Formats: sequence, structure tokens, C-alpha cells
Amino acid sequence: MLHRHPDLHRIDEDALRRGMAVDISTALLFGAALVIAVAVPEVNYYALFLLFLTGVLRRLISRMMGGRPVPGNDR
Repeated sequence: MLHRHPDLHRIDEDALRRGMAVDISTALLFGAALVIAVAVPEVNYYALFLLFLTGVLRRLISRMMGGRPVPGNDR
């Protein structure tokens, strides 16, 4: 919503895209962890270790959205 209405905020475009990329990657990984935990009950909460991939997926999604990488923030 904020992306479509720039008059509602003072966030620059790159910061907004980075935030969206973090939100999308976290939601996707939580969904994947849920599917794995339900499909393979022996895994239990260990499926949440997928969330360690949030940074990797965030960078991928950020590139797909056309965002620029921030120096020193790619770890």
C-alpha cells in the first residue's frame, strides 16, 4: 500500500523495496517451514531452521524487484 501512495510516507524507494523483500522472504520461508512440518511430522520445529535463509532469499527477491544492494548489509 505504501509503495502505491508515496504521499503517505517519507521512506525512500530503495528502503521500501528492501523492507518489502524482507517481509516477502520471511513469509515464504515460514510457509515452507509449515508445509515441511505438516508433511513430515518427525521434523517438528526443526523446519524453522529454514528461516536462516532469510538473508539469501531477501537478496534474491530484492534483485528481482530491481533494488540496489546496500554495501555492508548483505550478510
